[in-house]
Amino acid sequence: MCRTPPPMTRFSYAARWAGTAEQVGEAMGSELASLGFNLNFAPVLDIHSNPANPVIGERAFGRTAEDVVKSMLPFTKAMERQGVRACGKHFPGHGDTQVDSHHEFPVVDLDLDQLKSRELLPFAAAIDGGIEMIMTSHILFRQLDSRNPVTLSRPITTGLLSEAMKFGGVIVSDDVGMRAMTGRLDTPDAGARFMAAGNDMLMICAHWTDTERARGLARSIVDGVDSGGLDAAVIAASGKRVRGRPGCGRRPSHLLRRPHSRVLFRRARMKIGADASWMARPKRTNPHPGLDQCPPCCLIPLAHKSNASLCVAM
Repeated sequence: MCRTPPPMTRFSYAARWAGTAEQVGEAMGSELASLGFNLNFAPVLDIHSNPANPVIGERAFGRTAEDVVKSMLPFTKAMERQGVRACGKHFPGHGDTQVDSHHEFPVVDLDLDQLKSRELLPFAAAIDGGIEMIMTSHILFRQLDSRNPVTLSRPITTGLLSEAMKFGGVIVSDDVGMRAMTGRLDTPDAGARFMAAGNDMLMICAHWTDTERARGLARSIVDGVDSGGLDAAVIAASGKRVRGRPGCGRRPSHLLRRPHSRVLFRRARMKIGADASWMARPKRTNPHPGLDQCPPCCLIPLAHKSNASLCVAM
């Protein structure tokens, strides 16, 4: 993740502009598209259900599933109309954790019925609404899979998200350099296990690790296919999902010619009002020192040679 520099708008947390989500989605999409971005790792579909949660809070649209859905859908559609693909996160929900997965490994004891009654509702609404990319979380839901975090869990990624919830889009990991994944992707077969779980893309941010790790994971996938440990059909199906999403490759033709970026920023601000409360992110202690100066994240479609996206995490 990299904080966008001026003159791009520093949007505040989603909870502060939930009432104007459509307008913000349009403004955000317009600004990002003007710089060539075709993917935004937003919206957050988590529910701010646990006041002790140190990482979600006002990043969520609200404290109930209904509040999240009410704002998430218009935001997503408005941003995608500008040619920027949305990505809902952090499946199946990061709102009820006690620790921050950037630094520690969260464990959640909710069972499937509890998840269906709350955490999964925004994701189900997003899928019904046509969202085509979802990010998984580095959380152990031990009543669904007692051994693996969602990132490496076939019962959750494939069984729950792809099969039970009928999501046929692209599944991307959260940043695998986060401390929650320390020691969990270091084995020679890690990349193959990642793909076998049902994932399509792997995200690595330079702040937490380096791109050499991506090369190692890519080699692991190739070795898995060569050895027969990873079915080549899994790779082919993943490639088809990635290539079939316009937001993961080319931009819509009607958005190829755009005014200069600064003109778009002025228009976006004038549309909603430059003094709106969502314009300025409030001052707070940065939980990730140095993050504002870090290089942007890289999105690695490990099994594919094309369709890499220029993306931004919000």
